[in-house]
Amino acid sequence: MPATMPGATTRRERFDRVVARAVVHLSAHTPDVAEADVVVEDVPVIGRRHTEAPLGRVQRQVKPPQLVLHRKPIEQAGGGVPLVRDVLAELLAELLVCDPTDVDPHYPRQ
Repeated sequence: MPATMPGATTRRERFDRVVARAVVHLSAHTPDVAEADVVVEDVPVIGRRHTEAPLGRVQRQVKPPQLVLHRKPIEQAGGGVPLVRDVLAELLAELLVCDPTDVDPHYPRQ
């Protein structure tokens, strides 16, 4: 549906739906995903020396910890459901200090 039509969804809304589906998929394999909040930010805050924007990060300083996905870098990397699932698996594995295949048996997706 064209963006000018009523009922059209924004890129952000579409991305949020992809993230929600990825969280449901991940929680089916690892109930530990409920221990963290999944947050979507448009862009990461990075220094001038960085040449690439990270796709996500783990925020341990807050309770509950947050798995932060950076929407625009993921979209620029051609991100769809497979990339979002992989990034979430990597972030959760980093939080739980384990291998991404331990939290998602389908990791990595090619």
